[in-house]
Amino acid sequence: IPGATEDDANVCEVIVEGGNAVVVGEYTARATGLSNDNYQLPETGLTQNYKITKATHNMAGVEWNYTNAFTYDGTVKTVTLIGLPQGVTANYTDNSETDAGNYEASATFDYDQHNYNAPEFLPLSWAIEPKVVSLTWQGHGERVYDGTASNVTAIPTGLVGQDQCTVNVTGGTQSNAGTHTATAIGLDNGNYTLPEAGLTQEYIITKADYDMSGV
Repeated sequence: IPGATEDDANVCEVIVEGGNAVVVGEYTARATGLSNDNYQLPETGLTQNYKITKATHNMAGVEWNYTNAFTYDGTVKTVTLIGLPQGVTANYTDNSETDAGNYEASATFDYDQHNYNAPEFLPLSWAIEPKVVSLTWQGHGERVYDGTASNVTAIPTGLVGQDQCTVNVTGGTQSNAGTHTATAIGLDNGNYTLPEAGLTQEYIITKADYDMSGV
């Protein structure tokens, strides 16, 4: 803009080259002429350096689409970021899983690296919880002592598809007469967990009678 003139009615505009940069960088604007022949440019101050620095994407509205832990059902569970600003796309690590467990998803971003600073967003700790099974007890009927061990077991029900799962049982192989208790203590498949109730099963081995027929 030219300085004030003695005659306000005189309109004068400075013709500038290089003053309309858009992208990030360092530039020089140069005054090359005036629109009014009654004035002329000074000998100095004809250029002006200026800089456009990188912008920062507004990530305030971005969040993970995860609120509560998933439950294992044999299908893939996925967490992603929602609300990403225009021009930003995410590349994920550990955001899709099938098996029960605790995971940490993180994201890196594709963006206009020339004009924007690298977006950042905190990783997410997320989980797939094991499915609770039901137990069906087997081999716990009353039997008479015969010197052999019992075989009281529990079968898990409610498994997904063709999944296999074995219940670990303690106390189910007693051989002496008496009232015994078998207890489910765990599973061999981490995608499932025991129920809160029904973890024990009593069974009875009654005393045998000696065969006195030959006495």
